[in-house]
Amino acid sequence: MADEQVNQEPGEASFPSQSQKEQILAAIVLLLGSHTDYQKRLQAAQRLAHSGPEVLPLLIRTLHLYPEITTPVWPWWPPQYEQISRLLIQLSQNAHISLADLLHAPNLTQPPGPVLWTSVIEAVGLLPHMEYEPLLFTGLTAPCWTVRYAAATAIANRAAHRSLCPKMQQALDQCRQTDSEIPVRLVAACALLRCGESSGLETLTHFLATSPNPDVQKAAIFVLATELPVQLDPSQKERLIDLLLRTLQDPDPQLSLHAARALRSIASSTTLPKLSTLLGHPQISVRMAALTALEELASRKTMRYAMQQQLIPQQIATLLYTQEPEMRRQACYTLATLGGEYATAVLGTLVLSDLHPAHLEAIEALRLLPEIQQPATLAKIMRWLLHALAQPVEMVEVCALDSLSYVIWQARARHRRAVLLTIRTELVQSGSVFQLLASASAWVRQRTVELLRLLDAQIYEQRFTLLEMLHHDIDAGVRACIAYTLGQSAALWAIPDLLQALLDSDEYVAETALNALGAMPLLDDALLIYTIKELAAYHLPGWALYERKHLIHAARTWLKKREKSRHDEESFTYYQG
Repeated sequence: MADEQVNQEPGEASFPSQSQKEQILAAIVLLLGSHTDYQKRLQAAQRLAHSGPEVLPLLIRTLHLYPEITTPVWPWWPPQYEQISRLLIQLSQNAHISLADLLHAPNLTQPPGPVLWTSVIEAVGLLPHMEYEPLLFTGLTAPCWTVRYAAATAIANRAAHRSLCPKMQQALDQCRQTDSEIPVRLVAACALLRCGESSGLETLTHFLATSPNPDVQKAAIFVLATELPVQLDPSQKERLIDLLLRTLQDPDPQLSLHAARALRSIASSTTLPKLSTLLGHPQISVRMAALTALEELASRKTMRYAMQQQLIPQQIATLLYTQEPEMRRQACYTLATLGGEYATAVLGTLVLSDLHPAHLEAIEALRLLPEIQQPATLAKIMRWLLHALAQPVEMVEVCALDSLSYVIWQARARHRRAVLLTIRTELVQSGSVFQLLASASAWVRQRTVELLRLLDAQIYEQRFTLLEMLHHDIDAGVRACIAYTLGQSAALWAIPDLLQALLDSDEYVAETALNALGAMPLLDDALLIYTIKELAAYHLPGWALYERKHLIHAARTWLKKREKSRHDEESFTYYQG
């Protein structure tokens, strides 16, 4: 075989040596092994890809003869197909062979084996923009259900990117009605929904209402939660809403949460009285699900106004006195998402009431108020948060800092400069930043540093305090956080102090300082490069080397990355394509 010439046809190529063939066979065994861990399977696929298209004949032959992979059972999917499909794409493109032609390679009996067929279909599913509809259409009628399932999944992926031909939609409709395997029918129904066809609802609602298998129910409600809305007539919508309201009361939290998500897009104002009734249900899980559904509906502005008009916030407020912390938290979150003057006033009262059982939950929920970016509302919320920050209670201060950081992050994402200026002014005038940086709690100090990173100007204004803390704070986590913040903020004025932090007694603080220096824009600074080279070449005896091995390794890695960035070396990219 070593003397044979390699051909481009997938069924006629051979290998240059017996030893190479044995290595390739070993890689295929690892690739197909059911107990191979992810990293080894990935390495085996990469080894085969590096061998080039000449491995295609042996790989295709092996996949063709390999027995059907049936573990793990549905709803899980064999992990082998992820790497095999990507490998087939890589090799077929290198050999200039169509994926469909792999199923008709020379010396293969017909029909193809289930593993080969499924692998090719999986590969096609990763290329939704390429023309493979005839192959997928044939896969829907394959004798093996795993092939039909893979074909239906690939078609569903394609439907998210492009419209399907009427013939394909008819084949999907036939599958969802008559296929002997429930997973195939579910995926076919999902593909129809993605095409805008409401016929898929019939299958999904049927399984959700009647299936004794919880996995089938979860799959059906998940598709409903993620693929709606489609055009529904009033009777279809009413039946679906009633079914989702019943599912909302299911003891399985996955079913109830997905039902709440599905209601988001189809519920109307007439659904609200039924949801408000569930707020008084004796079971905690049902009340939680009802609150979650209302929170989902609040994303629609018209529904938010309808809930305020029907006085649903007042009903939610009665749940703020319950003994269950999770119930109080969800009630606060839902109340905040509804917004309005009543919800704002209730949450503000709870923030100012230090002894109320929902005090912490209200501080957390303030960040979700829809009106928080309005100047008048923001001014009130800032006063409430500053009041909470003035309390010498660690958890209260951390909750207030988290809420304030979230508001700042939202303002930055939406480019609300006026909001950022208001927050910065309030913090400076109150003197809260200095007080929080001097807190006895390391947790509070670290959260404050993280908040300052969101307010770029505050990093520079507090530079003397931050640099002092970088060298002398008793908590290593705070020192590492400051080093990271200085690097992310590109604080060039902090380079000398970060260099000094490389000598920190805690190795991970020193490593963070090294990474912060690497994030600086001055990558060609001579002093910086010299220092890191000295660190990378440092040799310590015995226990001292063990104590600093991560730092030395990080310095060497940093230098390698810098050197690599100077050259345009073409590396193997397995996951492209």
